[in-house]
Amino acid sequence: VCTVFLLIADFMIADRDISDCRKCFYLRLCAVIFWTVALVLLSILPVSAPSLYLFKGQDKLLHFMSYLLAAWLTCRSLQLFAVSISKTIFISVFYCFILGALLEVIQRTYITSRQGEWLDLAANVAGAICGCAIFCLQQKITSRHHEQ
Repeated sequence: VCTVFLLIADFMIADRDISDCRKCFYLRLCAVIFWTVALVLLSILPVSAPSLYLFKGQDKLLHFMSYLLAAWLTCRSLQLFAVSISKTIFISVFYCFILGALLEVIQRTYITSRQGEWLDLAANVAGAICGCAIFCLQQKITSRHHEQ
């Protein structure tokens, strides 16, 4: 719920000059922190009924979508630091990779009701790359809109 609120607020102020916007910075930083905490909690809580999945591979799709959002939020936050787009993408994918890898290792090592999987990590990285691609597309559309 909080992430949805932060995303809506982010979109409402997206067209404004963000170079000196404190509110933009705090909203985006809170969104990244909130989503990271949510990913950690959802990854370490015991899973009780994997039979609730509607289709095979739903777990991988959830990993993909979760890290797509994490990468997109990270890119949007880094945008406020005037970092180049290539560095933004690298940092965002690296952050998501490290977060995902650590959570998979924790699941495999310490949580008996969960098991870390290489395919989960692959879905995380693929989602992060797609999240960065969406960010780049959004930047291209925004720059074309401002040129007109």
